[in-house]
Amino acid sequence: MARQTRKLTEEQCKSAWIDRKKAILGDGGGLYLRRFPTSYSWVFIWREDGKRREIGLGGYGNKVSLAEARKRADRATRHIAAGRDPADAMFKVRQLFYRTTFEQLVRIFVRKANRGTFSHKLRTDYCNMLLRCCKTIRNMKLSAIKDSHILHDLKNIKQNEKLVKFIKFRIGNVFRWGKWNGFQTSPDMASIVA
Repeated sequence: MARQTRKLTEEQCKSAWIDRKKAILGDGGGLYLRRFPTSYSWVFIWREDGKRREIGLGGYGNKVSLAEARKRADRATRHIAAGRDPADAMFKVRQLFYRTTFEQLVRIFVRKANRGTFSHKLRTDYCNMLLRCCKTIRNMKLSAIKDSHILHDLKNIKQNEKLVKFIKFRIGNVFRWGKWNGFQTSPDMASIVA
């Protein structure tokens, strides 16, 4: 019989925060919600060569929801199945997050996501138009970009409402694609990435 996964509900997680009785709650598949003195955090626990290993997946609450923790645990499980260390993979993702600028992400997105859909000239025009409209965030690291920075850029092109919607949609596409491919955005990007 297979082990049960997805045992926790959002309500149980919230009540654990209020009750503070249990030190650890298991969701199955190696995902746990662990209580610390002042907070709760998601951890992924697995065995490798007979030794227990664990990595943190982020703090519970406004940082990492139950659904996001499950996605991260699934990603860690896939790394283990492929023979890779999930801790190393998480470290590489964090490095990408802290080193990559918006301009670099746009160029990667245009090169990889739209290959075969658009000609080279259209991809280049798309990239240049986005970067021309996003002067504030162009050279910012992904970890530093907030909604307010993007809204500032959108205010600069407010004379054309259709263009503002188009640019906001395209910025959202870039960040969503980046998030799906390991380029995590800051928590303040929720309204753009959603």
